[in-house]
Amino acid sequence: MIYKKTIINQVYWYNFANYLGFNLAFLASFILYPNNLKLLGEIRYIETIGHFIFPLILFGLPQALVKFSPLMQSYHLPRYYGTSIFIIALIATIVYFIIYTSNILFTINNYSYYLYGFVLAVCYAIIDLNKSISIIFEKVKFPIILEKILPKIALPLIFILMVNNNIDKTKSIDYYVILHVLLVVILFIYTFRFIIPVFSAKYYFLFERFTVKEFINFSFYSFLSSIGFLLAFRVDSYMIPQYLTMADNGAYNIALTISSLIGVPMAGFFLINSHFISQLIKDENYKELSAKYKESAAFLYWIGSLFFCLILIILPYIGYFMKDYTQVFEIKIITVLLSMSVLVNMGTSYNSEIINFSKHYKFNLYALLFLVLSNVILNLYFLTQTNYKLIGVAIASLISMFLFNFFKLMFIYKKLKILPFNKKYLKVFLTSISMYGLIFVLPNLSSFVFTLLYKSIIVAVLYICLIYKLNLIEYVTIRVEKYLIKK
Repeated sequence: MIYKKTIINQVYWYNFANYLGFNLAFLASFILYPNNLKLLGEIRYIETIGHFIFPLILFGLPQALVKFSPLMQSYHLPRYYGTSIFIIALIATIVYFIIYTSNILFTINNYSYYLYGFVLAVCYAIIDLNKSISIIFEKVKFPIILEKILPKIALPLIFILMVNNNIDKTKSIDYYVILHVLLVVILFIYTFRFIIPVFSAKYYFLFERFTVKEFINFSFYSFLSSIGFLLAFRVDSYMIPQYLTMADNGAYNIALTISSLIGVPMAGFFLINSHFISQLIKDENYKELSAKYKESAAFLYWIGSLFFCLILIILPYIGYFMKDYTQVFEIKIITVLLSMSVLVNMGTSYNSEIINFSKHYKFNLYALLFLVLSNVILNLYFLTQTNYKLIGVAIASLISMFLFNFFKLMFIYKKLKILPFNKKYLKVFLTSISMYGLIFVLPNLSSFVFTLLYKSIIVAVLYICLIYKLNLIEYVTIRVEKYLIKK
């Protein structure tokens, strides 16, 4: 029998790689990327095309692999691995033929970007497959670090080379794509150390303990979820270059990277608690689920608002790294709007997880479809019918995210009669508003470095003290008493 990696170890390395990768991207967004917004916009556009294509190539195979691996014997997995590689190669060939033929028939604008995106899509697909294999064999540490950190190191290095005129724009994109090909080769070498794929036409050996129908249904559902998620959260980076410029796309993505600081703790938190939430739903223990729902919502909003405070402190100084004042002004407003969007998503806690672990899991697909459609329609409206440009795109994202979570909240309340809000949550929210106001009241010093430090320390300490004194979040109370007061 093949066993999955323990949850705690996965979460630890996932968080380590995620935080380190994000910190590299966050610093580069201030120091390096503003030097060439057009190049950044082009690379993000190519990445977005790649992320749109790669679920088509995978068709839910990695998720199905992890899902059904406990039902496999040791001789099943090499065949599944080999069959998956063959399927990826076959679908990738078909997708390339469609792109190539479409360009001949209709002449695709920015055709070279689609080719770059296709290569990245194949790389993403193979990386995802090898990562799933590594998870099953409890050897996920190296693949996760490689996937999360290597591209975050490579892109800043490429910008440094270009800023110093060592390479031109075309070579910059070439090098970035080649890096992903190299990453695939390294992952194959690593994975082949503990499993060698077996290529065989006798696929029926894979379905001794589960049916083909079960496998295909789960793969299809995973595919729809993946494509829906990517369309919902990456459609902005695809639509902006269609109506504005690549430099605008670069500016928007700087704001997107900065605002994503708020959501970094969310992924690890959900991974740690998802099994517990699943068990409560399975046991129909809705009273404890409701308590956990409220507690986690208040905590996630609080930690998100704490990071939002940090962003509000940093934003006034982004102009130190950018020459165009108009873009600086836009980026500030966009960052605030996108940060609010992330806060809305965090502050409603386990919406998707509760629905996904219940018998109503299909509703998440409908909710994602709504998010995609509302985002696209609102983006089209703001980009074509108003002069708001990037600010309009950010407003569209905020409205869509609010409606997306509102409908999930109402659905959960209708089916389970629980909500994530209570009086303590309201007090946390009001406390956060006072902290936002305090940031603008505190005077700025002559040195922006000292201003950042003293404002951050005062706001963080005061915010934590207020939450502790008012006993609003149990997690904060426990940590303060354990490490600071030591009761």
